[in-house]
Amino acid sequence: KRGSSGLYGETTFISKIGKSISSSLKGVENVYSQHVPYMMSIIETAFKGKLKERDFPYSSPSASMTKPQEIIVYFVGGTTYEEATKVAEYNSSQSTNTVMLGGS
Repeated sequence: KRGSSGLYGETTFISKIGKSISSSLKGVENVYSQHVPYMMSIIETAFKGKLKERDFPYSSPSASMTKPQEIIVYFVGGTTYEEATKVAEYNSSQSTNTVMLGGS
């Protein structure tokens, strides 16, 4: 009989996908905030003062000598829920550094 239970239980493709999804989401408070945007690694690198000036030029010569305490990130076209959530989490966990996120 096709699609019936075998030695290891359900063998249909749909049941395998369902089990995989449900097991990967167990214990996750918010499924929409699991993804960590690439923007967060850039922000952390910037606060360490280790961004390459070639890729991220400074607005003034004196800015290259100090580590920033505030960073403004602006996306033309808007931001995603994940980006806003991760910035909010970062700001709440940091007492010295602040990230301001904006978008159009």
